[in-house]
This record gives sequence, structure tokens and C-alpha cells, in this order.
Amino acid sequence: MSKILSGAYGRPSGKAGGLVWGAGRTTQGKVSTIREYVIPNDPRTTDQLERRSIFSVAVGVARAVGSPIWQLPWNRSLGDLPGWQSFVGYCIKGIEKHDGDFRWTSPPNSKSLGPVYMPPMTASAEVPSSLELTWDKTLIGDHCALSDVLQGFITLQTAPDTPEKVQVISPGTAREDETYTFADLETSTPYFVCVWFRHAEESGAYTYSPCYVVIQTSGAAA
Repeated sequence: MSKILSGAYGRPSGKAGGLVWGAGRTTQGKVSTIREYVIPNDPRTTDQLERRSIFSVAVGVARAVGSPIWQLPWNRSLGDLPGWQSFVGYCIKGIEKHDGDFRWTSPPNSKSLGPVYMPPMTASAEVPSSLELTWDKTLIGDHCALSDVLQGFITLQTAPDTPEKVQVISPGTAREDETYTFADLETSTPYFVCVWFRHAEESGAYTYSPCYVVIQTSGAAA
């Protein structure tokens, strides 16, 4: 049964006869949608079940890293989709099933989140159980400042949705620091790293950089 909220001028939702009312997101905001009601087919093929499993892992990654990671930086990064759907969609494209395990692909997919300058970065593992990111603090372009904040996360390459193995960038690291270290990792283990910079515009809005993405093995035990 369909319903219309806020009287005759509200948005219809639900099912009416052979039609289903809903909502979609566009550049003009949310709009009402209508489609034919159909009973979905569920053949449960091998490929279909694998895609569902990858989707489940991608959702697990999104939940583990938390909304500050994807809510604003990833908003509209894939078409008009909000942050949650954009980030989950990115994870789905970057995760595969290999020998019965789910893992980030190698090489992984990168992604641009906006016009902010992303300097060349390197990841090294010279300290046991750690990964260190380093970059140059040179400023290029209008959307760039030494105070730009580093954001992002690290997960295991295999079983990336293991919540206790996920780390996000600690608050306070800026472009001017030129380095950031992920510590307390498993030794000699491949990790997936995805980081970017957030820039505060004069208008008060935030813009973001392309991602630096790498799969790097953590430092070996001494």
C-alpha cells in the first residue's frame, strides 16, 4: 500500500497496484521515482553468491573504518551517490575472492576525491610491526595548505573487514608533518593503505585530494 507524507504535496512511497514509488538522489537533490513492481529472480548462481559475499565484506570495511572516513570525503565521489554508497562501491570494485579468501586486489584501485593536491607518497616498513608514510610538503595549486589534514585508513589485505585490525589516521596529522606511522601491526603482513588530504576552503567548506593507495608489507620482527 502506498502513502503520501505531508498531504497532497508530499512524496509518495510504497506500492500501489503494479507500481512502486520511491526516491532517488540527483544533482538537484532527492526526487520521487516510480517503477514497475516485479518479483526478483534469485538463481543463486556461483557468481551471484560471490558478489553478495564481496558486498558483505565491503560493508564490513565501511563499518570498521567508521562514518568520519566516508561520510563527507566520499560524498558524491561516485556519481551522485552519498558517502556510504560511494565508499562501499569503491570497496566492492577493489576486493576479490582468491583461493577462498577475500582480499584487496593488487595493484589496488586509486580514487580522486577532489581537487586538493596530493604529493607523491612512499610507504616503508623499516620498523617492526609498523608502516611509515612520507611525503613532501611542497604546496601546489589553490587548494593546498600546510594545515591540510591527513585522513584515511589501513586494513589487512586479506580479511579486510576484520574490525580489530583496522586503523584510521589519528586526528592532528597535517601536510606540514611530512610523515605518519601506523603502529602495532602484525609483523611481516601485507596491509592495504588508503589516505588523502582534507583542505579547508575560505568559504568554510572542505575539499579533498586524490587517494594514495598501496599494498605494503609491515615491518618484520627484529
